[in-house]
Amino acid sequence: MLIWASVAEYSAAHLGASDTLILVTDNHTDFCDVKDTATVAAVLRADLGTDAPAVQRLGKLGDLAGLLPVQPQDAAEIRLQDDLAAGGKVRAGLTEAIQQECEALAGREIADMYRDERFGTGLDFDELRLPLEEPRLRWLEPDLASVRATVYGTDPDYEPPLILTRVTVAAEVGIEGYIHVSDYDEASDFSVSLVNDHMYEAEGSRLVVLHFNARIDPDGSVGFLDLEKAVPAR
Repeated sequence: MLIWASVAEYSAAHLGASDTLILVTDNHTDFCDVKDTATVAAVLRADLGTDAPAVQRLGKLGDLAGLLPVQPQDAAEIRLQDDLAAGGKVRAGLTEAIQQECEALAGREIADMYRDERFGTGLDFDELRLPLEEPRLRWLEPDLASVRATVYGTDPDYEPPLILTRVTVAAEVGIEGYIHVSDYDEASDFSVSLVNDHMYEAEGSRLVVLHFNARIDPDGSVGFLDLEKAVPAR
């Protein structure tokens, strides 16, 4: 049997007792004993020697990808999505953390896209193209039912791994700032009040998607949550 001879040769060269050799075949009788089709016949296993791998025989396999080991990041993604769908501990933790972070962000400065600030400390709202100077967040109202998360990394020193995620949530945000009288467009959805002959104080709101980076600890709790940016809601 040339096929089995090739298997035995490869096993002797590359596999040991801690390994598993998987034989995929669509033949229900070759290689196996009549009463044991889960592995190969005892006489064939003897060909592998004393330091032989376990042999698993699979029939009716539809996809070879199913034999590949699941990578830690993929396994973490599966667990995360299962938890989010079931309303589990991670979803509850993210919901609470987002609510708290939105409350803490109220009053924070937004990075002024018209200034050249290499090391600015304002929040990244550049994609909103706000027509304001010195913009600030007044309030944030997240739609917590819209929370989504994906895994972008894991820490293998933990079991199950600590996971790093990107989290998004739809929100309405209140914004205020200043706009020059000559730049004000009456069709704008910002309401204004005159500060002096040259400047209005303006306020309004925008529908956005908030992007956070988060760490999910092995016990499912949220280790940290940090706003990366806000983009316009599509």
